[in-house]
Amino acid sequence: MTVGEALKQERKNLNLTQSAMAAEVISPSFYSKVENNLHEINVNDLLAILDAHCIDILSFFMKIDSKVKTDYFNLNTFTDRVLDIWYNKDLKQLAELQTELTKYTGNDVSFLNLQVELLTFFIKNERNAKLSDSLMQKLRAELFKQNSWSLSSLKIFRLTMRIYDLDQLTFFMASIMNKFSDFKGVNLEIVEVIAAISVNYLDNCYENNEFNQSRNVQNYLEKMPANLTLFAYKLLGRYYQALFDKNTTELTNIRQVFIDCGYQTFIQLLPK
Repeated sequence: MTVGEALKQERKNLNLTQSAMAAEVISPSFYSKVENNLHEINVNDLLAILDAHCIDILSFFMKIDSKVKTDYFNLNTFTDRVLDIWYNKDLKQLAELQTELTKYTGNDVSFLNLQVELLTFFIKNERNAKLSDSLMQKLRAELFKQNSWSLSSLKIFRLTMRIYDLDQLTFFMASIMNKFSDFKGVNLEIVEVIAAISVNYLDNCYENNEFNQSRNVQNYLEKMPANLTLFAYKLLGRYYQALFDKNTTELTNIRQVFIDCGYQTFIQLLPK
């Protein structure tokens, strides 16, 4: 059984439409192509859909042909590993990841290779180093090819935001906010990544003294669900709003909350 066939079986068991089964993780049209084996779904989006419908992951993969199953299990934490390597600047782990990726032949291999290529660039270059035009074009093309803001493309965008200027970031933010205008039914992991992107965008606005462009994103953060996972992001949204408004009392209060929670080092990184 293919991944698409297994998803279709689960959907029928749940008595859901294709649109409902997609759970706003991917578009209904893309999901339909996955079910019909016309497209491969990347593993992060697949896991998000399974999680959204409380489908047991192990049972699901037991249905899938062994070759497909092996590919998915080898890559089920790929993006998280990319981020971990980035944060730790771990060239040894990066080399191991590159070796593993040579064995993978899925349709999303170009996007995975791009993540590794970008990761290599970021680790080996200074913060303000500029991507080559060819790599920048490849990144833009892949971001939009990945079904217009899937979990994977959102994660890689979060990782690469610093390579864009504010106008480009504003364009991408508008695109994200348009797709995820309502968070009802959206997987929490996706919302968390969008929250992180929103905070990074506000920081960029502050660095560029473009306060007016930040208002929509501040309001967008406020609209996100009242979930503890999102608490820090929403609080940071208020912090930047206080910065823009020059509200020193609010700034002091928010900084104290972080300090009381043990984030003294993190506070030192925030603008004052």
